[in-house]
Amino acid sequence: MATASGRQALVERYRREPHAGAQALFLELVARSLNERQTLIAGGSAAELVDAAGLTEVQAHYQALLADKPHAVYEVRRLTRRSSKRTDGRGITARSVRAVAHGTREQMTRQLAAQPGDRHDGPDGITRHVLRARGTELPSLEHFYVVCPAVVEDKARPGFDEWWQEATSDAVLF
Repeated sequence: MATASGRQALVERYRREPHAGAQALFLELVARSLNERQTLIAGGSAAELVDAAGLTEVQAHYQALLADKPHAVYEVRRLTRRSSKRTDGRGITARSVRAVAHGTREQMTRQLAAQPGDRHDGPDGITRHVLRARGTELPSLEHFYVVCPAVVEDKARPGFDEWWQEATSDAVLF
């Protein structure tokens, strides 16, 4: 929703269909947990839109949806490396996501506190334990733990572990 009229139409839909709004907030939470820059709305987030519109019924349905879902602590590693095939100077980004614990939301919040890394409470309301913040130079590495509804399957791009090993080896870092 890139336009004001599009956002207003979405607000009206969520007002009529609070379950649809709650589902959108849920999907955005999962996406943002794994990548803080990922939202459903260009230039903002569905959560901000719902909050600004005062859609309390959507928020209530969303909180009920979260309460019913099992959660997990996920380890997220992302790297962007140079590509000889790209001519625009951008790299290839690959990600590895792996659940390290499962349980209730409260249990996983406590588990996250025991994970290594520096605690970062993001402006999106999501807490991450960051071992390595995303850099600007290639290869760019990011590594963190986060609590998220347990709906994401463990996955990694083929070759990810080898790329990660290469990027984090002593020869590259020193």
